[in-house]
Amino acid sequence: MRRVVITGMGLRSALGHSPELMFEALLQGRSAVQTFPDWRRIDELQCLVGAPLLDFDERAIPRKHRRSMGRVAMYAVAAARDAVRQAGLDTATLQGGRTGAAIGSTVTFFGRDWSVR
Repeated sequence: MRRVVITGMGLRSALGHSPELMFEALLQGRSAVQTFPDWRRIDELQCLVGAPLLDFDERAIPRKHRRSMGRVAMYAVAAARDAVRQAGLDTATLQGGRTGAAIGSTVTFFGRDWSVR
């Protein structure tokens, strides 16, 4: 039987960009969900609420990489960087074949501009 050890975590969330911030928000009962009245103009859309990630700086990812990435991929890269940094992993450990990552995502809508045109 092999043991698995979690050494680092990262996330991008409407409730905060660290596990600690998100957990604290959850304990306080805070919600990041808000109504988007402009979405009423989209005939096929049934839901008018969302929890946008508002303070994400995509410039933290080099342009040569991010120009071919969608928003969710950029969030994942930023979170993965945080996890690697928190774990204190060096390049040799990351490339050694015994390091893994668990990644989860939700659906995003409309990319960076949350208004309807």
